[in-house]
Amino acid sequence: MPQVQDSTHPPEEANKTVVDRVFDAILNDHDPDATSRLVAPDFVAHHPAFPDGIHGPEGMAKMTATFRGAFPDLIYTIEDRIADEDKVVVRWTAGGTHRAPFLGLAATGNAMRITGTDIFRVRDGMVAEAWVVSDFFGLFVQLGAFPPMPQRPAG
Repeated sequence: MPQVQDSTHPPEEANKTVVDRVFDAILNDHDPDATSRLVAPDFVAHHPAFPDGIHGPEGMAKMTATFRGAFPDLIYTIEDRIADEDKVVVRWTAGGTHRAPFLGLAATGNAMRITGTDIFRVRDGMVAEAWVVSDFFGLFVQLGAFPPMPQRPAG
């Protein structure tokens, strides 16, 4: 029997809420139970810092621990969200202080602020897949691993 869609609560709105909860509960609040509630067992994220991908709730927990370990005050802010069917696109900013080693770079004590755009696929009230695009070059410039881009002279 086909499901009747509730026109007062389109699936896109429900999917946005799932992604909001991922940012709030997992990335910002570090709720230990949220990962198993919000991340599908067969979840895969395509992430530039993890060439083999991030797999399942355990992979998501490991990824967030990696970032949180290096940037203990890291906070994500959703700037924009767009949803279409089972996909939610999020433009976000994140800021924190580099207090421990991160991807081979010793702690610098530098504050950083980066941007990113992620696409999440939501299935049955959980994130099932993600494509992550983060400004890692900008991050490493802020941490002193690369020199800043030269400024063009005015005029």
